[in-house]
Amino acid sequence: MKPIAQTITSTFFPDLPTITVVDAFQFHYFDHPVPVARAEDGQLYGVLDAICQVFGLAEIREAQRILNHSVLRTMLAQATLGGLSGVLVLRISSLATWLLNLPPEEVPHPRDRDELKTYQRSAAQALEEAFIAGRLSNWPLLADLLPYDAPQVQAYKEAVVTLGQAREHLLSVGQSPTFFHQYATDYPC
Repeated sequence: MKPIAQTITSTFFPDLPTITVVDAFQFHYFDHPVPVARAEDGQLYGVLDAICQVFGLAEIREAQRILNHSVLRTMLAQATLGGLSGVLVLRISSLATWLLNLPPEEVPHPRDRDELKTYQRSAAQALEEAFIAGRLSNWPLLADLLPYDAPQVQAYKEAVVTLGQAREHLLSVGQSPTFFHQYATDYPC
């Protein structure tokens, strides 16, 4: 991983919001170390250059791609880390969206490209399931379109409830500081 001082700073993108870093550390993303900053509002941001290095991509190109995406552009900011101001950072909660929009053919290493394709297929399946369950639209649930007395409908409704409970449990465990810091190491500001 390049030192932070070698990353592209926001001089190329002067209109980005600036976050105030209250804590910084490092975590491993696809087995690569990524410096992470916690902002005053509690949001976590990863150093864009380190995230790009995971897939062998150029930071400047990805920053431009992110700025051209109406949702992702709101997740890009700048921070002062390691004594360098204007470091480009991407909100950690937007990594899934970034990965889903990343063209696999632009990832130079075959192993990384295959991992990205696997992730994108899994993400597409998860989105499809959420869409069908009615969590992503105002459309009626699939079960609402079927006869209520059918045993398959009852089994489907029970499965949806069970999956929802399991999801909520995983999210609550995954958001706890103990769970996150299990995989993180200190990173000096």
